[in-house]
Amino acid sequence: MRLLAALTAYLLCCLPSLTAQQTFLTGETIQMPSLGGGAADHATVAINRFGDVVVANHADRGNVKLVEAMAIGSLGQDTFRTAPTILLGDPSLNLLGQDTCRKPDVVALDDESFLIVWPRNDLQQIGGARLEGARIIMRDGNGALLTSPLVETAAPGEGHVFDPNLTSGNAGVMPDLVALGPAHPSSALAVYVHESYWSEIGEKTFREYDLRCVVIDWSFPSQSANFLDGPHVLRNQIPMDEDTTNPFIGGMVLPDVVLDDLGNLVICHEESLLAPHFGLSGPSKQRVVLERYRGIDDAMAWSPMESWPVTLGTGTHRPRRPMLSSSRDDLEDSVSLTWGEQAITGLGNALGYKMLRLPSTSGDLTLRDAYWVADPLHEDGMPVVADNGFMRTCFAIRNYPNRRDLLVSVTLNNGLSSIHRVDTPITYNWRPAASLISTTTPGGQQRTYAAISFEGADVFDPNQYGIYFTYRFW
Repeated sequence: MRLLAALTAYLLCCLPSLTAQQTFLTGETIQMPSLGGGAADHATVAINRFGDVVVANHADRGNVKLVEAMAIGSLGQDTFRTAPTILLGDPSLNLLGQDTCRKPDVVALDDESFLIVWPRNDLQQIGGARLEGARIIMRDGNGALLTSPLVETAAPGEGHVFDPNLTSGNAGVMPDLVALGPAHPSSALAVYVHESYWSEIGEKTFREYDLRCVVIDWSFPSQSANFLDGPHVLRNQIPMDEDTTNPFIGGMVLPDVVLDDLGNLVICHEESLLAPHFGLSGPSKQRVVLERYRGIDDAMAWSPMESWPVTLGTGTHRPRRPMLSSSRDDLEDSVSLTWGEQAITGLGNALGYKMLRLPSTSGDLTLRDAYWVADPLHEDGMPVVADNGFMRTCFAIRNYPNRRDLLVSVTLNNGLSSIHRVDTPITYNWRPAASLISTTTPGGQQRTYAAISFEGADVFDPNQYGIYFTYRFW
């Protein structure tokens, strides 16, 4: 009831898409309708314990991007209902200058609502950038699915401002979210980066970034001082240097965050250090770093604990786009980590996939290879991990001459592992995202559902551009 009462304190806005809502079944694939006139991509997905899903993405509108979301409600009996697409970040408002809203993330909170965050940038980089967000509520206080989702936000097309003063730079802010657990059911933490330094010498560009976090607590009104905690700077001077003869493809730093079993923050991100930055005189250092910070309930919240370099670049490849997943139900304090091995020149893109056992106190990681079978004749890329208490999964794309397949590695608690091809209605699959829940069927069987979004690649076939969604189970 407190959740329902709180709704009156917020502005509720929900803008329809160009298509009517529809129902679909487990195993079917639907294409997400978009409010943009161009390509839609960078989809992220979250699922709550009812099986409801929110998919958030950005989409082209001319030379700028908007942020939108689709809410998918579970009707039971493997049947689901979409709601009209919701416009969350409207670039036409031009609140900072020539606005563009992009790279959202979404998480299911423990109160079963969904939080979405995104950066709003000024394309001209005069008005800077800021971090915005909104919440989507799909059920009432009794757990009944609402006729239409409710959106708690500042104004139509404008999110609540969580960090008003950012420099996006080449990293693109790129926020990632983690729910803060049953003790904080309406709270989540966002981790993201701010460009603090930039210089160029010849063919080298030297950059430094601050790693920031902010806690959003929807149990308080948005005007309340208790609504936000932060932003806090977790770490500064993260180097992300670039040799412009072999430039990076896509964003930089790309932080990803989960909680360990004690509620501490576990964060992975990229680093790249070129000489002469920070006095380096030797070869470049490109790596993925795993760091742990004290969590919200610690007297020294947000202070650093440990840092571990997990994987290093080579002369031919560099690690990109690290992704984490964790579960408190797997009976060990561990995280799954995946990343892309991006070929610096030519072909040869691959992926790394590890299971990391965290030390209970300061110490070294226990690092094990997780299950993935590479094909030396074909490239793998765009990996993402999703875990729960019953299985670990890694989704990735395998490239063939005339198609791109969506594959998933499944490792059960008993150690049995397998790789499957996920059948989709398109030929050129790209950039998957996934989230898992497990339920018990009326017959007493345990079933794990995977809410999966993926894209039609923005090359080869324009008819496949867009974002797709499917429910699958094991």
